[in-house]
Amino acid sequence: MADEDKGDGKKSTLVGQIIASVAVAILVGGTSPWWFNAFFRKPAPPSVSPETTVGREAAISNPPEAAPVASDDFFVGRWRVDQEVGTVSGENVVDYYRNGRFEGRSIAGSGNQGLKKLESGKWELDKLSDRTFRLTLMNDDGTRWTGKFKILDQNHIQNIDENYVAERVE
Repeated sequence: MADEDKGDGKKSTLVGQIIASVAVAILVGGTSPWWFNAFFRKPAPPSVSPETTVGREAAISNPPEAAPVASDDFFVGRWRVDQEVGTVSGENVVDYYRNGRFEGRSIAGSGNQGLKKLESGKWELDKLSDRTFRLTLMNDDGTRWTGKFKILDQNHIQNIDENYVAERVE
């Protein structure tokens, strides 16, 4: 591009004029070129709609159910385990009471024979962590059983040693 002489002795270039115009437009902002927002865009503030506010309030007033913690209060109730012993299959259903007693029916095995029997006695729960506990059953017939459990959710526990899941039932 050729330099032009304005007659006052100063030379300017066409490129210099364009650069000056663009610089002024950028500084002024309101008269900036079409591409200004593509390079200098500010993030939009988050919008809050009535639905968003209601959803947030609902989440605060109805928090998700807290994970259950190993305790006597958690364990009290009726628990069922589907089981097979030899040629007999069925379910063990046992009620655990607040007073530390239990009663129910279970399947017992002897060799390859299975036998349904009633059982009752005392139970104790030892908390090992928030999600695990040891259950000890002291049967009225003098036998004793101990199992270690992991809480899966409010209605399911897993016997860690024997790898079965017990389900809370009404």
